[in-house]
Amino acid sequence: VIPALGMSQAQIENPGFEGTWEDVDGSEDEPEEWSSLKTADALGAAAPIVAFQETTDPHSGTYCLRMKNASVFGIVANGIVTNGRVHADFDPELGNVFTDIPNPEWHYAFTDRPDSLVCWVKYAPMGGDKGKIEVLLHDDTEDGVLPSGGVETHWIGKARIDFTEDIT
Repeated sequence: VIPALGMSQAQIENPGFEGTWEDVDGSEDEPEEWSSLKTADALGAAAPIVAFQETTDPHSGTYCLRMKNASVFGIVANGIVTNGRVHADFDPELGNVFTDIPNPEWHYAFTDRPDSLVCWVKYAPMGGDKGKIEVLLHDDTEDGVLPSGGVETHWIGKARIDFTEDIT
């Protein structure tokens, strides 16, 4: 008898947005284990809805996520979802996404070294829109923040893909 050992990669939580969509006061729901502007640490109540549950043409399963930019108070709010938490600000230059280490609702602990990032995207930019998917892995010595602001010493890995043209 030869013993067999199975190995698999850790998966992010609710990767296909098929899990429960949580009730967010005064807005559309957000997919469980993900957050958007509506659950930002600041301005959430004033933030527009930028992430939507969609049933039209998902890659597989029943749902997919549709994001869109929305204007509020003359500021364009980006369509965004994250496993971290959004910090919204009336000055877009001060906005960021961060890991709130003490609160498991606002991060996902990876214990394995991922070997790939796979996603299915349909993208239809308008005007000068630019889309991106960005992943940051960091240790637990301090919150991970994107954009970095120059503090990258505790980062373990990062991946990013930018979109500027239609993807169907």
